[in-house]
Amino acid sequence: MLPPLFVVPCGRLHDTEDTDTRMLPPLFVNPCRRLHDTEDTDAGAFVRVSVVPCGRLHDTDTRMLALLSVYPWFRVGALSFFPILAFGTESIVSFTQDDLTRALANFGDATFDNLQIISADALAGQRYPHFDPAGPALVLGLANGDLARKIASALLLVYPAAHPIAFVDDTGRREVTLGELAVQNSFGTATALWIPPLTAPGATTALQDVVARLRAPDGCPWDRELTWPKLRASLLEETYELLAALDADEAPKVVEELGDLLLQVALLAQIAAEQGRFRPPDVIAAIVDKLIRRHPHVFGDVVVNGTDEVLANWEAIKRAERAANGESAQKRSPLAGIPMSLPALAQAEAYLDRMSRLREFTRYGAPCEALAALTGDAALTSQLLGEALFDIVAWAHARGVEAESALRETNARYAARIAAEELG
Repeated sequence: MLPPLFVVPCGRLHDTEDTDTRMLPPLFVNPCRRLHDTEDTDAGAFVRVSVVPCGRLHDTDTRMLALLSVYPWFRVGALSFFPILAFGTESIVSFTQDDLTRALANFGDATFDNLQIISADALAGQRYPHFDPAGPALVLGLANGDLARKIASALLLVYPAAHPIAFVDDTGRREVTLGELAVQNSFGTATALWIPPLTAPGATTALQDVVARLRAPDGCPWDRELTWPKLRASLLEETYELLAALDADEAPKVVEELGDLLLQVALLAQIAAEQGRFRPPDVIAAIVDKLIRRHPHVFGDVVVNGTDEVLANWEAIKRAERAANGESAQKRSPLAGIPMSLPALAQAEAYLDRMSRLREFTRYGAPCEALAALTGDAALTSQLLGEALFDIVAWAHARGVEAESALRETNARYAARIAAEELG
């Protein structure tokens, strides 16, 4: 009989499958119908299990296959489990089959649909939990207060402090809130932590699933007709609506507008996946790789003293990346890559910010001296006005003020004042 290993949401695990499972949650458990089309065993005895972070999971990964053969599956009641998680690390599991069996036996009143199982050591090493909060999670191997505090810090970025959780150890089961987790000092042997799901979707995979459904053959005709060019206008519009919400400092509105902007990203990635250009996980992998590569002072051994050195390293790393890609430094302006379509004030700000990382920043005096020197009947040219505006941006930049945001806020105040005057 085949082991109950079933990768979701990438489909079946066949010898010929080349599935990139880096973005899958750690041990995702859910009843499935069959392991293979020819399987004729009891379907209810199997579970779905997905694994992170292990890179590619296919028949050429001999280390992975060796580990699959070492850790057998086992049953708890009507369910079967395959205890694999945290591949890519030195430690495979920090709990035993007995730990899992005992923990599940104490949660007989809970639902195991979409159950996610993770070791306490793995979760404590995550600044943000790598599982879906819309599904229940079982944390095994919680042995001390230090682990509890680290886990609580990560979970509180996803769940409210009042979210109910439960401990199970050799002394029994006790209920607490997530906010109380960090101050727990009593841990029995092989303590387990049960985290009930949130009542609403909480992972980007839920959004991507909705977008894929909208663009499916039986989905929404309007969404199915969207293309990259057609999304340009809405992407720009949603970006400016988010900026307006940020200017107003209205958290509920920022939540809404961030969601609208994420929708644009999900649609663009979904269209690319349908065309075979790239997949949504490639977007996440690319930005994660870039952030880690460009922050060697955080993820490596580089030592920096202050923000100036961080920015200087960032530019040096970018130059090295361009050289590795075969781009000639002689053919590239230091301002290359800054979009020409940016609003003029924001573009000037970006130019000044870029150059301040590459050379000593020129200190500007009081702006608009040339304009003040104009006589009453002197002609004002666009060049003179443009240079005065650029000087204003530079003068503000040197003092930590963004000219674009400042003018946008002033425009909003002016619009509000006019509206009040006209509407009473």
